[in-house]
Amino acid sequence: MAKIYGITALCLLFISFFTPGSFDIALHDKYVIISKSQITIIFALLFAFFTLILWGLERNFKQLSPILNWLHFGLTVCGILILEVISSHSIMQFFLVEFPTDEINKQEIWINEWLSFFIVVVLFSQVLFVFNILRAIILKPKNGSN
Repeated sequence: MAKIYGITALCLLFISFFTPGSFDIALHDKYVIISKSQITIIFALLFAFFTLILWGLERNFKQLSPILNWLHFGLTVCGILILEVISSHSIMQFFLVEFPTDEINKQEIWINEWLSFFIVVVLFSQVLFVFNILRAIILKPKNGSN
């Protein structure tokens, strides 16, 4: 599983060089612009961190739950991809242009609700990862260890 996380980290790092655009976030009276390539690099570093943790656990003969591993990987990767698609300007403009101006606020709320939902899903998957690590540390070593 550590190899899959490592390959994902390398792929994200490669993709970051070709990721145009930015996230524009309006926070009350401030306007924040974050490059999508920087966010992709942060995710690549996150997956590299996951790789190091899994490699260290495998090296010390700790057995992680395969179900929790795949659930964490799937929710994290799918959640990040869906967040990227929903937050892209072209998708948001598609939803906002189709409606009259009095309906735009309802559509913005709908998009924000879905963004919030997928952020919670990605954060929940990180809780699964921590639970899986704690479970592996507490349980006995897997067969074949000293």
